[in-house]
Amino acid sequence: EFFCRHIDAFKRMWRDQTPRFWRQFLRCFREYSANYGIMRDFETKAPKKFSLKANAKELLEDTYKYVENEFVWGKESSAKSLVVDLAILAANQDSLASMGGPFAKDPFFNKDTRDAFRKTFGDPKDNLSYSKALIFLPLLIKFGGAIVKMLKVWLDSSEVSEERSYLAKLERNINDSIAENEMKKREEEKAAQLVDHLTGER
Repeated sequence: EFFCRHIDAFKRMWRDQTPRFWRQFLRCFREYSANYGIMRDFETKAPKKFSLKANAKELLEDTYKYVENEFVWGKESSAKSLVVDLAILAANQDSLASMGGPFAKDPFFNKDTRDAFRKTFGDPKDNLSYSKALIFLPLLIKFGGAIVKMLKVWLDSSEVSEERSYLAKLERNINDSIAENEMKKREEEKAAQLVDHLTGER
């Protein structure tokens, strides 16, 4: 609802930032999700949890590649359509339980949801499309939420009219976040090595 009321503002925000900025934004989102968020331990848990026979890592790469192509490198219209589709997915996430059931309730066939689900996860004739919807819907909803939060920050910023300084600040914040995550990883590795050395477990 908030996004629909501020679509014109979203378009301005998306245009004001560079593809380089949005690529960094996606990278930061991805690293946070993998290290601290919803995708933590994904590669080890997903195959068993979803009885997944396909390569889980490849499916994740395909999902992020779709987001990158549509939002980072695509046109303004494709970026907007992606967020609108993610809003539709979020509003209809309960319909996942109806996948494979009657067409009227299956989100891949229901007239109100089929376009968003097929664009995001693929043709329902491909069995992997259902798996991708089950596994990655929560991740994509969080990405959509991150974009909406970004829009709120952009609208509230006193620097919104000073595009360059605003962009520089956000880029620094993203880079600082990535650097902090990498530093934490190194510290955790050093701590683990020290514990191993002291306990003689290795």
